[in-house]
Amino acid sequence: MLFGMAPVAAAALAQSGEAGVTRHYAGDEVQLTLYADQRAIGIADSLRLVLSVEAPAGTAVGFPRIAGQLGPFVVRSQIPIGPFGTGAGRQIWRREFILEPAAAGELAIPKLTVEFRLPSARADAPPGRLGTDDIAVAVTTVLADDVDPTKPRDVAPPVSLEPPGLPAWVWLAAGLVLALGLLATWLWRRWRRYRPGAARPVARPAHVLALEALLRLQGENLIGEQQIERFYVALTDILRRYVVWRFGLRAPAQTTEEFLTAADVSGGQIAARSGLLGNFLRHCDLVKFARHRPTPTDMRQAFDRARAFVEETADERILVEAEAS
Repeated sequence: MLFGMAPVAAAALAQSGEAGVTRHYAGDEVQLTLYADQRAIGIADSLRLVLSVEAPAGTAVGFPRIAGQLGPFVVRSQIPIGPFGTGAGRQIWRREFILEPAAAGELAIPKLTVEFRLPSARADAPPGRLGTDDIAVAVTTVLADDVDPTKPRDVAPPVSLEPPGLPAWVWLAAGLVLALGLLATWLWRRWRRYRPGAARPVARPAHVLALEALLRLQGENLIGEQQIERFYVALTDILRRYVVWRFGLRAPAQTTEEFLTAADVSGGQIAARSGLLGNFLRHCDLVKFARHRPTPTDMRQAFDRARAFVEETADERILVEAEAS
């Protein structure tokens, strides 16, 4: 195979540990070491085999060519390592094999031969060689020695199993379906509202909506039935909502004093009527919060003042959608 140098005689020294086997083979200047990490393995286990060569730096080393089978073992991998220096002008080359047994029983790793050529060898000299011995490996099955695999065994009692939880992809799919359902509902409602030919919300003047609300309140005959608190609550609600639409003030969310201050600051028609409107709202507050008992005449006057305020500040350009009303 390689190189050209006279064969070198070798002496072997074997060492056995608790788990593996190490064997050394020495020539004049070359040392060969074979290491198997286990002496006994199961049929389903693997064995690590390391072949090492130590020689002078610059030595050409040729390891045995092994394909997929090494005797009764299947070669799962072989990795070349080195060379790397050890000092004193020497180097180490290694080849590591992972083997799996092809059968059970007493198997043997066959002999391996390494060829080499020292830097001082002549070009026409035959290659030097060092070889290993067989290494015995006991391969066992997973069954005990006294087990008869052909003998029927008793049926084991049933085992109580916890029901498995739903896998994560089920929850993810459910969340996605829910999200798509919500999106579809929103799109359908939007299409139904704005589809071609659908009736659009009608925008009407703010004062018209407020006057219609006042007429509905008048038709409830709360004054005649002396439902004082209900009447004043409805009346102030109508007026405050109108102020929101007409002037853009936050009337429903403000106290009377806050509203009057905002009206003065805003200027315009609402500021000019803030005094009149303030008297009206304070009168309503007395009824709602101080249990003031106005007469039917007082109630009708309050209604008339609210209607007059809406009519005097009416503006056809201020439109409100029917839904907002």
